[in-house]
Amino acid sequence: MLIKKCEKCGDKISWLKVFISIMSGFTNIKCDKCQTEYYIISSYRLIIVVSVSFPLFLRNQILKILSPQFYSILAILWLIFMLSLSPFLLRTYVKKH
Repeated sequence: MLIKKCEKCGDKISWLKVFISIMSGFTNIKCDKCQTEYYIISSYRLIIVVSVSFPLFLRNQILKILSPQFYSILAILWLIFMLSLSPFLLRTYVKKH
C-alpha cells in the first residue's frame, strides 16, 4: 500500500492510519470517507514481522562482532526504521461479496 487512494471514493489512506493498523495487530483498514474495508494480505504480515525482528534472528552472530551496547543501539535503530517503512510495504485487498 504505497499510501494509496481508496479504490471506491479516491480518498487518501494516510501513513498514520496504516501504521496504527500494523501496531494494533494488523487490523483491517477502513476508508474514512466511504467506509470501504481493506484487508491485509497475510504474506505481507509475515514479511513485515520478519523484517522488523531480523536483528533478533542474527543476534548471536552479530554479538560475535559487536559489543552488546552497540548491538542494542543498532537493533533499536533498525526497529524504528522498519516500523516507519512498514506502511509502505503493506498490501491490501477489498473482499468481493
